Amino acid sequence: CFFFFFFLMIRRPPRSTLSSSSAASDVYKRQVSTQSTGTDNNRSMKRSCPELPRAHSHGCKCKIGPSLLASNLARIADEAERVVAAGADYLHLDVMDGHFVPNITWGAPVIKSLRKEVKEAFFDVHMMVSCPEKWVEDIKDAGGDQFTFHLESTADPAGLIAMIRNSGMKVGMALKPGTPTEACRSLVASVDMVLIMTVEPGFGGQSFMPKMMPKVSLGSGSGSGSSSSPK
Repeated sequence: CFFFFFFLMIRRPPRSTLSSSSAASDVYKRQVSTQSTGTDNNRSMKRSCPELPRAHSHGCKCKIGPSLLASNLARIADEAERVVAAGADYLHLDVMDGHFVPNITWGAPVIKSLRKEVKEAFFDVHMMVSCPEKWVEDIKDAGGDQFTFHLESTADPAGLIAMIRNSGMKVGMALKPGTPTEACRSLVASVDMVLIMTVEPGFGGQSFMPKMMPKVSLGSGSGSGSSSSPK
């Protein structure tokens, strides 16, 4: 399974005015009819999907960024090229250090090797690491296009944002499920993307947390002209 995330894309007007409470209360049901293949061909069976919050309108273009953590890691370059050829808008690379999260994946050397094979794709590098400031130049040199840091991992997020900008990369800011959106409101205007995590960082294949959806609605009101876009 892919990692599933919801992103807030910054500075993409128009700004949504729908509150999280109204988004949560406005639900829909979808019914799927399937025809029986038995003797009673006229009989249909209907089932109702669980009630879900209705996605509110926004001015963002939704994009798909597969996480390479879900790929066959023995053939990561082939897997990357395959999803890009299938229409992926960008690639999401999860860097884990075994300290900030209880798992280890890969670092700059693997990203640099992948960049040699996948030259045109946009690399969003999700840094689930302690002391992310240490790795800005390494990720830039490896071919990263966006450096997405965790707000919880740094004591000086404004300084880190400036460091990433100065390197020439775009800036992403990630929030764990337990971190409220209020913690990042003052920084939203300074970044290109806010990553609202709908799983705990550290492992792929986790169940989607629907309770995180109100955070997307709340975050869509942060900053000037911001709106939310699920990806």
